[in-house]
Amino acid sequence: MPDPGSMTAGRLRVLLSILCAAVVAAVAGASAVRGEDGRRTPSTHPLTPALIQWLRLDPASVRALGAYGTKGGARIEVAYGRRAAGPECLVALGDGSAGSACGGLYARGPVVILERGSGGPELEKRSELEVIGLARPNVARVAVVDTTGSTRWPALNENRTFMVEFTQAELQDGVGPAELLAYDRAGAELMRLDLSEPSS
Repeated sequence: MPDPGSMTAGRLRVLLSILCAAVVAAVAGASAVRGEDGRRTPSTHPLTPALIQWLRLDPASVRALGAYGTKGGARIEVAYGRRAAGPECLVALGDGSAGSACGGLYARGPVVILERGSGGPELEKRSELEVIGLARPNVARVAVVDTTGSTRWPALNENRTFMVEFTQAELQDGVGPAELLAYDRAGAELMRLDLSEPSS
């Protein structure tokens, strides 16, 4: 299987959308597993045993990275895990579905991202879209430039994750992510990644 780092942003986006749909069943099953085991100490990360198994993660490697609320009221939880064979995964979970980016997470630069959304595939037909990322320690700031040219500066949390949300109204107006930039503490550019939709 090709390394995700070598994929175009469009191909990665399509694969993540497919994964989000496929994982719904695993998440639903995970709820049942958790319910039967309700007397145990709650997990410190959002991934249930069924989802960890579905993603083929080493349970000991899984850790929570952050939680974000959307304007629509959803709660998005971000986690990290490593597969037994070695590949690292960034996972986003919320509203009964999950998406992950696994493999060469930093192959394209010091920030790994995945997009979580529904609807589409055209931007205007999506009902939600979030750009979720994890930055290496040498990254001091990240910026997401949207299709109007406006720049958004999400804060990095203590685990170096961030989220940028595009609302349904923005998406209907054709406003979505166009580019991701990362900077070091001196303000030097470390990364520039094209997030624009692939041309049809």
